[in-house]
Amino acid sequence: LEALAALAVVLERPVLVQQGPVLDLTSVSTEEISRAWSTLEDRPQWAGIEELTVLPSNEVDRGCDPQEEARIRSWAVVELPSGRPVGRWGFGAEDLVSTHNLVAILDEKAETASWRLFLPGSEEVKVPEVTCESDLDSAEGGVARIPAWLSLDLDREGSPGAVLVKLIMGEAARRGVTLWLPNVTRRTLPFVLRLGSKIWVDGFSVPEQEYCRECNTRHPLG
Repeated sequence: LEALAALAVVLERPVLVQQGPVLDLTSVSTEEISRAWSTLEDRPQWAGIEELTVLPSNEVDRGCDPQEEARIRSWAVVELPSGRPVGRWGFGAEDLVSTHNLVAILDEKAETASWRLFLPGSEEVKVPEVTCESDLDSAEGGVARIPAWLSLDLDREGSPGAVLVKLIMGEAARRGVTLWLPNVTRRTLPFVLRLGSKIWVDGFSVPEQEYCRECNTRHPLG
């Protein structure tokens, strides 16, 4: 919803979002819409250009479900400041190709937001989402994830998100817990690098890689 609203703002059109969600636009070409969508750095990482479906109003009901389309891919996680590839994350096990790196899957059946981390050797670790220092008590596997919404304003020094992430980062480092920060963009990357501690990140600042079944490895896209 936020990404569609941001798209309307870039196109200088009213924010008219219908059930779906569907953004109702008039007098805008498909090329203009695609070009504007590609400039939105803060949209969810899964909402790539191929997830944007542009249809005439009389065909909207026959369009594909964007959430279902999003569930066929996975995305890279790297460690900063080293830049070392860590693994992949996805919405379900079917999205992830078996590699020597770990993979993370959203646990949709959990009562609270959490992730399942599969380490080499089939070991499984639960990764909680943390919003304060005391939440790190539940990071029994040594990894905790910052919710994506908490990373939206990291480019503004002194913002609530920046203050919280710094506090959690400091306590995590003291406890030996690795933090995973999602949705890092080019604007928020300088803040993350200034933290000066080891941290996992994903998002638009992470070069995406594609799995090659022929040589059983991954190559940079393009």
